[in-house]
Amino acid sequence: MSTSLRGVIVDCHKAQLKTLVPNGEVWRTRAEPPSNTRPCFTLYDDSETVQTLTVHPAPRPQQRELQLVVVGWCLYDVGDPELAEQRMDALALSIEQTITPRAGTDDLQLQGIEKLYDDVEPRSSSVTLRYLIKYRTTERNPVA
Repeated sequence: MSTSLRGVIVDCHKAQLKTLVPNGEVWRTRAEPPSNTRPCFTLYDDSETVQTLTVHPAPRPQQRELQLVVVGWCLYDVGDPELAEQRMDALALSIEQTITPRAGTDDLQLQGIEKLYDDVEPRSSSVTLRYLIKYRTTERNPVA
């Protein structure tokens, strides 16, 4: 069974994140992980656009733009939002330094960072980084 290049790209970045939490978890999911597993990461491909690069008959080369979302989940001391900010900043920086272009991709761009401090759920905060990854495939054959 062949694997889509999109899946290979996401799994490559999952492996990169695993280096940040050798004894922790990295999930390929949109769901929030259990609070007892933090610090940890989730990542998923949010959307993908496809542009055909020629008018010639199929199979045609395609330029794809994949939206990759990486979420780092961290802990903080209850009642200390300043410490939460510091930990979220440090986590965002470590993700930025770890997520690097995979061989075979044309470009990797950080598009934005969002921080969430949840004072309802004890000790819960997260930082979300959104990436745009450009790569090429062939129509009807987007495999690795």
